[in-house]
Order: sequence, then C-alpha cells, then structure tokens
Amino acid sequence: MKNNISAKDRAFAVERVQWRQERNELLLQVKKEKQIHSDLRDEINELKYEIEIKNEWIDRLLEFTELTKDEVQLVINNVNQNKKVKDNINGFDSMLEVLDHFVSSFGGGIFS
Repeated sequence: MKNNISAKDRAFAVERVQWRQERNELLLQVKKEKQIHSDLRDEINELKYEIEIKNEWIDRLLEFTELTKDEVQLVINNVNQNKKVKDNINGFDSMLEVLDHFVSSFGGGIFS
C-alpha cells in the first residue's frame, strides 16, 4: 500500500515544522530574556544593598560629627568653593610666572 498523502497534508506538515521551529526559537528567546531579567533583578538588589550600607555609614558619620545633612552639604560646598579659589590663584600664579619669564627675556624680571 502506497503512502498516499495529499498535497494539502504535505503542505500542512511543512507548515507545522516551520511553526515548531519558530515556536522553539521564540521559547529560546523568552528563556534568554528571563535570564537577563533575573540578572538585572539580582544586580538591582545588590545595588540596593550597597546603597543601604552607604546610607548607614552616612548616618553613623553624621551622628559622630554631630552635624545635620544640611550642615555637611554646606561644608562640602565650602570645600568645593575653596578648591575653585585655589585653582584660580594657581592659574594666576602661572600667568605671572609666564609674564616674568617673558619680561626677563628682555633684560629684567618683574619680581627680580
């Protein structure tokens, strides 16, 4: 007995194979996406834990220094402002050195 499969059944079999392949590819993609999601969730949890530890340290340091967060921020702003002033003074000092070198090349320095 010959295996009489109609053209319609053969086309359906081919289509079924294609659908299974596509389904398997999609299932693999979903599995990869779930792993990425899980990895990101783990990373978020680790970062939350690190933030919690750092916040605890901040609270301990604030308690130790007997300063409020606003007072510490003021100190930080003052330090940053002082650094900017220092940088400006250093830049001005460098310009004076260049000017002194330039003038000394013509026979006399400004500061000599």
